Amino acid sequence: MTEPPYPPQQPPPPGSGDSPRGGQPYGGAQPYGGAQPGGNQPYGAPPPPGAGGQPAYGGGYSGGGMPPVPPGGGGPAPISGPYSPLDAVSYGWRAFAANAGPFAVMGVLLVVVTVGVQMIFNAAGGGLEFYSSGTLDPEPGETSPGASLGSALLQMTGGMLSSFLGWLIGLAVLRGALDVVDTGRTSLGEMWTRIPWGQAFVAGLLMWFAAFLGFFVLCVGMFVVTFFLWYVNVAVLDGADPVDSLKASFAFVRDNLADNLLLCLIGVGAVVATICTCYLGGIVLGPLMTIAAAYTWRALQGRPIHPV
Repeated sequence: MTEPPYPPQQPPPPGSGDSPRGGQPYGGAQPYGGAQPGGNQPYGAPPPPGAGGQPAYGGGYSGGGMPPVPPGGGGPAPISGPYSPLDAVSYGWRAFAANAGPFAVMGVLLVVVTVGVQMIFNAAGGGLEFYSSGTLDPEPGETSPGASLGSALLQMTGGMLSSFLGWLIGLAVLRGALDVVDTGRTSLGEMWTRIPWGQAFVAGLLMWFAAFLGFFVLCVGMFVVTFFLWYVNVAVLDGADPVDSLKASFAFVRDNLADNLLLCLIGVGAVVATICTCYLGGIVLGPLMTIAAAYTWRALQGRPIHPV
């Protein structure tokens, strides 16, 4: 008896993968456009978890399509590395160049006020002595006591007026310098705002009185007092009262003596350069050194500095 025939073999269901393990047989060709072996995803489908390669555009990052911004991207940040007075001067130059309009105008005003006003009063005092002699060719020293006294008073008045106006303009420049260090920009209008004039005036009187007392210590004490109280106005603009501003300036210079001494020497060089250029250099050097001082005050306290 013969065995019954085997039932006909059914074709494999679609996708059952009747190919031997490993994909196509040796020498077999994959039809163009057919599905690739190994389970590749069709076009447009998301990659499986753990798959390598770049994330899809707009995906892969939380909160939107752009990657997260690294810390410190463009905002104020503490300076990297140790402080250097040369870095302060370099920052001052860049900040001046970025805000050249308002700082140049204030620099011109500062030179005109501190030099021009004094020259006018000095010329008036000299003219008073000349015309009080009564002759066009007076003998040397032939002036009346009243004319000499009047000339001295005129020159003293000119010195006091130019110093006061210079103090006002210098305080506004300092306000602008702090704004640049904090925000990277300033304007003429903003320079004259947010200044506690009363507190600053009292602090200035205390500073002047301390320097006057130091004058009697072989004249050297005046320079020492001025050096240690150089940041009084900065402290006042930061909100300190007159007495605390003197203490803050003294402590700041004492704790950073070497850096402030080097910056002071650079400032002396700037004064010499200003005189050698008939005071025209002060239009740039005055605001530049003020910005450098504001940078120093912020940087040595570890406070943020806005890049320029």
